[in-house]
Amino acid sequence: MKTRIPRLSISFLCIFIMSIFICGWFQDCGEDDTAVFLCVDYDGDGYGAMYPGEQVGAGFPRPEVTCFEARDCDDRNPGVWDTCTACVDADGDGWYVSCDDYTGINGPDCDDQDPDNWLSCDTCFDVDGDGFFAGCDDYIVRPGPDCADGDSLVYPGAPELCDQQDNQCPGDVGYGTIDEGACPTLN
Repeated sequence: MKTRIPRLSISFLCIFIMSIFICGWFQDCGEDDTAVFLCVDYDGDGYGAMYPGEQVGAGFPRPEVTCFEARDCDDRNPGVWDTCTACVDADGDGWYVSCDDYTGINGPDCDDQDPDNWLSCDTCFDVDGDGFFAGCDDYIVRPGPDCADGDSLVYPGAPELCDQQDNQCPGDVGYGTIDEGACPTLN
């Protein structure tokens, strides 16, 4: 009984051998000086597995396409093809840095060491110096948001003072009442 070689494998082998003779071993070829290979691109980013039939994971389509490059370092993520070890979310906020593209993932993160900021690095400050921040994307590490970042006596959970203003923020007990119980009463 003869063993049959699948047609796809023979087609791929022929194209691969022709590219070696015509273009040279993995050298650029084509009108735009881009190496072109027949490959399987599981994530649709134009960079794929060099060998048709390579298993990447369940649930990914297996179209045979002409890819720009021979190999995708993670063919399950359309945001990376060369930067697999560099494309990371070090602070765990769901925003990535150093990726080839950000299709399907959040990024780039403006400070990947700070889980409170991914887009707001230029706006997350404590202007009045009371220890409560405003303008951040989240408040995991930093306290906030400060409801009045221009007044150091007004912040979340602030004690009420006898100063003719409400020192609490919306949601605090006593918010909306000025000087409640903070001013001495004269007998």
